[in-house]
Amino acid sequence: MKGFQTNGKRSTFFTDLKEAHKLEDNFALKLISEFGGITEQPDKSISFPAYDVAYTLDDETFTFELKQDKKVQWSGNFAVETGRIINGVYKPTALSTTTADVWVYYALNSFFLIHSCDLKEIVKSCYQTKGGDGDRAVIALVPKAKFLAKAINLKDFINE
Repeated sequence: MKGFQTNGKRSTFFTDLKEAHKLEDNFALKLISEFGGITEQPDKSISFPAYDVAYTLDDETFTFELKQDKKVQWSGNFAVETGRIINGVYKPTALSTTTADVWVYYALNSFFLIHSCDLKEIVKSCYQTKGGDGDRAVIALVPKAKFLAKAINLKDFINE
């Protein structure tokens, strides 16, 4: 769906990217303000960095990939990109190629954390469709209940 609208505003790649960078900054600030530690973020001009936020606490570093799902409240599914169709050929991307330890979804006004390995296992049994970016993205539709059963909140993750 081109130009998905939220709050009466049309969404574009550039507005979505700006919003994603703001989300990454807010998550990094939340980590520091609530738990201390140090965060590091890749240069925002780099396309497709290995992670969005690295967080170090007590000599242990975790990397996070942040996503936002604006449709989960009415679709009932978390949309997880696993690949992309480029010149008619499937290419693994996003979750399929991530090096991040944890995926963080911002949805329903909250951050939901899920270990990348757990999410990779979940998407194997989920319906795959095309969508986003001119229907070039290959997306696994993860039922909200299935996702939330494996998701952990930030405080519990830090205390693991």
